Amino acid sequence: MRIKDAEKKSRRMNNEKGNRCKGLACPRPVILTKKELDVISAGEVKTLVDNQVAVETFQGWRQALS
Repeated sequence: MRIKDAEKKSRRMNNEKGNRCKGLACPRPVILTKKELDVISAGEVKTLVDNQVAVETFQGWRQALS
């Protein structure tokens, strides 16, 4: 899957803010999530990833933001 195709699939999920980032390598899921967070003033953003590196990156990023 090309990056542009995967990014097009990174759409909002139902009525929630979020990204479907399965198939994307880091740092792409973090970049897309950061863009989504910049748009909202309050609430949460869900990001779905399918690789361990992305999970670990998000865990470190979450701790850094806390």
